[in-house]
Amino acid sequence: MADRTPSPFRSSPSRHSKCRTAAERLTDDLLVEILSRVPAKSLCRFKCVSNHWLSLIHHPDHRKKLPQTLAGFFHGAGAITRDWLLVSPVLFTSVSQRHSTPIDTSFAFLPNHRHIELLDSCNSLLLCRLHGVFAQGDDLCYVVWNSATEKWVMLPDSGQESIFVVIARLGFTPGISSHFHVFLLVEEQDQWNPDLSGVAVYSSETGEWVYKENRWNKRIKVIELQLSSAFLNGYLHIQADGQDLTTCLAVVDTDVETWMNFSVPGGLVNGFIQQSQGRLHYANFQRDEDRGVFRLVVYVLENYQSKEWILKHGLRFIRNAT
Repeated sequence: MADRTPSPFRSSPSRHSKCRTAAERLTDDLLVEILSRVPAKSLCRFKCVSNHWLSLIHHPDHRKKLPQTLAGFFHGAGAITRDWLLVSPVLFTSVSQRHSTPIDTSFAFLPNHRHIELLDSCNSLLLCRLHGVFAQGDDLCYVVWNSATEKWVMLPDSGQESIFVVIARLGFTPGISSHFHVFLLVEEQDQWNPDLSGVAVYSSETGEWVYKENRWNKRIKVIELQLSSAFLNGYLHIQADGQDLTTCLAVVDTDVETWMNFSVPGGLVNGFIQQSQGRLHYANFQRDEDRGVFRLVVYVLENYQSKEWILKHGLRFIRNAT
């Protein structure tokens, strides 16, 4: 006669069926909401749970919300040489284990042009400037390229003379909107050491440019063109210099209606700004009084009302005397 006594090492089928039934009761919307809160590595593992979970994670509408793994990063070609026209102006460096580059950086699909400049990137979109597109030879235009779909759009004329456009930046938050914005910071004309005179913003939703004159409550200028910037909460944040040549952050929104400026933390100069976890961060090196110790400091902006920076991280480096 067979022993029907349950083995202590045998799992209970009813327990597994209850768990499976509970998971199956989750609606797709609730499941996507849960998956959006897990790290990218965990999301990759969840693709193996079932074909249904795999299809949810790969669905184009859901990928906007779910965390994505880093495939690589774009960067410029570096120093200009006599062969700079023959070198691809945009390079892609993969951080995955695949050796082949899945992205065509030759831009062969774009209209005839003499040269391309990589101006900015934001969440897989690239902002480029094409030179010599039209018959006049010296004309240029702006192009936004989606590196994931390899689709591109040529922007209409902004109405701003290119010689006075000192900075061009891109804003795109796919989890919030499918539309992007391009910011052109324009300098004063016929001025030595000019201030910023206004900002032109292009919206892919309207297909139009909007230009408004400077509404910051102080004179703002951009001396170093390679200063960092960040797009967050519908605002472009960019490092600039105030009227006393102290480093500050100039902020403008996509509607060109909200203008703000505030100082950087600790009186630091030429740091690095970027967004992380939905908050604005500022990083720089700070030298202690004895000049023998350096600190890497990372501040986070508390809120836009108080404009207060909170120290989040600090790492000390001791310089050798030799």
